[in-house]
Amino acid sequence: MKLSTKISILTFVLAILGIAFLSVLSFKQSNDIFKDNLLENVSFEVDKTALDFEKEIRNIKKDILFISNNEAVYGILRASKNIYKYDEDENMHFNAWISRLEKLFAVMIEQNPAYFQIRFIGIEDNGKEIVRVDKIKNEIIIIKKEALQSKKTSGYFKNTVKIKDKEIYISNINLNREHNAIVFPYVPTIRIAT
Repeated sequence: MKLSTKISILTFVLAILGIAFLSVLSFKQSNDIFKDNLLENVSFEVDKTALDFEKEIRNIKKDILFISNNEAVYGILRASKNIYKYDEDENMHFNAWISRLEKLFAVMIEQNPAYFQIRFIGIEDNGKEIVRVDKIKNEIIIIKKEALQSKKTSGYFKNTVKIKDKEIYISNINLNREHNAIVFPYVPTIRIAT
């Protein structure tokens, strides 16, 4: 082989190696930049989602305090202590107060897309629900007295009865259960109570 051919081949090999090295280096840098941007975007989205979630929790807390201070709740409590289930303060029967609270729950559940169930649970009578309103496939259903459940064994009930007046209990997120069975399709659920 002539010297010029050898130099040409060597130059060609060096050029290929140089291009390969620059390509690998460029790919690595591009990949690092892509990963950094991806992590930054994911971090931004996670932070935004966390802020949205915190805002939603604050709104739910306001709603639950509103409910707990509603006149229907106080009327139910007063009427339940009367032998005739009658609230002398407001001249109303227990069932009339129940009806008012059911209507309030129905309005609240309709106005809040994230809500699928609102309950008013008594401490006495084994933690039995007094009022429950469900949203199933965008239909609002007031649960009849016969179908109301005892919640004395549920973790959120046990934890809620331990807290002080005006404090709020927030559960972990888990799957919704009815009659001790996980509801299908799965519904991730957070329970907030006072």
